[in-house]
Amino acid sequence: TEYSSSSSNSSISGETKEIERNSGRSASHVVESIKIKTHCTLEDEDLTLKAQNIRGSCTLKGDCIGILVNLFCVDDDTKWSLLVDQPSVAIGATSSLSLPEGQVLYGDIGGMAVTLIEDACNLTLNTSTMTNLTEQAFACSISNMHNGLCPSSGSSSEFAQIMSIEKRLTRRELQTMRCKLSELRERGEMITLRVVPIDDMWKISNDMKVISALFLMEKIAKMEMPKISRRHNSSSSFDKVHSSLGGLFMHVKKKFDGK
Repeated sequence: TEYSSSSSNSSISGETKEIERNSGRSASHVVESIKIKTHCTLEDEDLTLKAQNIRGSCTLKGDCIGILVNLFCVDDDTKWSLLVDQPSVAIGATSSLSLPEGQVLYGDIGGMAVTLIEDACNLTLNTSTMTNLTEQAFACSISNMHNGLCPSSGSSSEFAQIMSIEKRLTRRELQTMRCKLSELRERGEMITLRVVPIDDMWKISNDMKVISALFLMEKIAKMEMPKISRRHNSSSSFDKVHSSLGGLFMHVKKKFDGK
């Protein structure tokens, strides 16, 4: 298979030598990833250098969605979130906490973690009910960051977008959710959800998507703060003017009544 890619005055063209396919176990038999070995040529017209050969292998994967669930307790203003708790053969861990993932297909978000979240929180996850933190954070960027973040750009074509959804609940509802998820783990469920304080997520999970989600959320909050400050200052100025005019009116009225 031949292919080509270009950026500015540089281009890469290549030929696929070998293909190894990994199919998912879903009913639709969607291909999850394709590993290819390639022989490519890098050409740079600006530098007028001789074309260079690039050999290597890479994995072609579909894009994924990292899901940041913001649980806000209305009784004490505490903030919580959900992490997927599952064994990881790759890193040799019996319990690994990671950000829930999903795949987007025609506007709907699917995946095992999505089903767990919808059942636990009574939410509907799709692109219309969630906020795309990646697009919001990089809306003014001239780069292609709006496509998503690359977990491993040197070996995989996968892009990951971080999306968030918020749910407000009482302390009792939060405790009920935690007990329900704990019972699933006690019954031997391999993949479950864990309710954790949102401020502690970065300390208890080694998943880079967790750090990315918290970082984007923090940056977006900082970008929105100047707007709030400007609105507040404008309102304060209006109140001062209104108060001054009111005082002037009362002063004139007293003068008039005295006469």
